Amino acid sequence: MFKREKYPIVTELKQPTLFLIFAVITGLVFYLNYYAMAKLPGTDGYACIIGANLTPLNILFSAVISIMSGMLVAGLIAIKKNGTVRAEAGGAAGFGVLIGTLTSFCTICTIPVISLFGVSLGLAFLTEFAVYVKVVSLILMSLAVYLVNAQLKKECKLCIF
Repeated sequence: MFKREKYPIVTELKQPTLFLIFAVITGLVFYLNYYAMAKLPGTDGYACIIGANLTPLNILFSAVISIMSGMLVAGLIAIKKNGTVRAEAGGAAGFGVLIGTLTSFCTICTIPVISLFGVSLGLAFLTEFAVYVKVVSLILMSLAVYLVNAQLKKECKLCIF
């Protein structure tokens, strides 16, 4: 009897090109997060200090987000090879990485940089509620991994094939 794989997203990483894409995306996202934690201001209490967010918990969070990002990009490319990519997984992944990365540094301290993109004080809640935002980010990334995995298994209940 044919048994379906439980995690085809991991099985797809056995292909050399997809593994290379996974490794490059994982390394790039982790490096950018690490750079933001080490070089941009972070909060220690209510004081802005360069490198204050370079903590073991933030490094672990960045590693998890980086690995999930690499898996998602490789999984989306594998889905594209097999058929069509649905927007649900890509949207959840992109939003999860974005808000997770924004918690790696103090947004209040870098308002001049952020205001170049058209947002400033609206992101002040990221500093105060960074832990909760990280949890939401991990939930969104997990949802995206679930959707990509389901699409690879051709069992996605949210997706229309």
